[in-house]
Amino acid sequence: MDETKLRAEFESWVYRTVVDVTPTDLERDGEIYEWDKLNMAFAAWKASREALVIELPPREDMKYHISGTPAWDKCRTAIHAAGIRTR
Repeated sequence: MDETKLRAEFESWVYRTVVDVTPTDLERDGEIYEWDKLNMAFAAWKASREALVIELPPREDMKYHISGTPAWDKCRTAIHAAGIRTR
């Protein structure tokens, strides 16, 4: 997942979750948030996304399924779109 999308998801979560957060709290100087606690929270958010990996079955194992490879590709694409890596 690209940094812009990752940051947008994080900021959306902050607005929904953190009590009394204001738009000023989310202002940044480049990559650094004005509210210092958000920098640590974003680093943890980013690390949690990078650590999450789903192991897909080999494509060959799906050859006996009716839609095998197309289904595998669609699953992989959907998982990647959510910002999760696959093996």
